[in-house]
Amino acid sequence: MKYTEEAYANMINACKNIASEFMQPLAAKRALLDPVNNIDDIDLFEVSEDEIRELFNKFCDVMGLECELGFFRDNDEENGRYSEHTDAVVLPLCIGCYGGKKIVEHMTHELFHAFQYAAICNPKDYPCFDEATIKQWDYEFKHYISGAKDMKGYKEQEIEKSAWEFGKLIAGV
Repeated sequence: MKYTEEAYANMINACKNIASEFMQPLAAKRALLDPVNNIDDIDLFEVSEDEIRELFNKFCDVMGLECELGFFRDNDEENGRYSEHTDAVVLPLCIGCYGGKKIVEHMTHELFHAFQYAAICNPKDYPCFDEATIKQWDYEFKHYISGAKDMKGYKEQEIEKSAWEFGKLIAGV
């Protein structure tokens, strides 16, 4: 697929629709639950791994990605990660307990990294991004600054700024 401005805008709208179709029923279901005072509601509150995978696959389909999805033991240092070496997004095991917007935001943030990497690998297929942007992303993938080592440097990277912007856009934050 060639991501012209129009195709890119259509992809964003499709992602927003997927997000909305996920978040609205989740919010309605959770509104009826009280996991703090009713132990039976705890399991009903969590989004299952199958539901997380289904959401992930829907986003991958409309974004033209073939990423794998994995999970890691929760920690205080990260909300997820994308590896261009394995073409995989890895999310925390507890993501199913997050709010709907936070699930969508973190998932689409990581998927946007996969989208960025696809643009780096095949820039002619992504005319929606200018050459300077793709070159900057390429440089930052090769010289990535981890938030665990340098939070300011991490936040200043264009690959992170645009991924957070994309995640917030799709989640409606």
